[in-house]
Amino acid sequence: MAGAFHASAASAHQLAGAGTGSVVGVVRDATGTLMPDVDVTVSGRTLITPRKTISRADGEYHFAALPPGDYVLAFVSPGFATAGHEAHVGLGFTLTVNLTLGGAGQQGRRQRGAARYQAWPAQGQRG
Repeated sequence: MAGAFHASAASAHQLAGAGTGSVVGVVRDATGTLMPDVDVTVSGRTLITPRKTISRADGEYHFAALPPGDYVLAFVSPGFATAGHEAHVGLGFTLTVNLTLGGAGQQGRRQRGAARYQAWPAQGQRG
């Protein structure tokens, strides 16, 4: 398995701009170790060009101010399988996509895992 995913959505108070959404998450390896320096790319029809970032020392990554729409996230790290995930970013929500990268024996395989979403209204209260 190239990657395992868990996804949820949090309130809009975490967003960087009005009229947008965000994607955040943590990248780990199969042992649960946090992975720094993973190349993470988000692309979609609502973006002129893909956006790129690198996971921090604590494995976290963040894409702010994404227009609402459908996106593909790609995760690449040398020695690990490349993983991809399709996601929908809604207006006023932060989507969390946590990822576990598979081993090098699965290099080049892409997995699009089913995501579980939980949505909270802009006030941060469960709806």
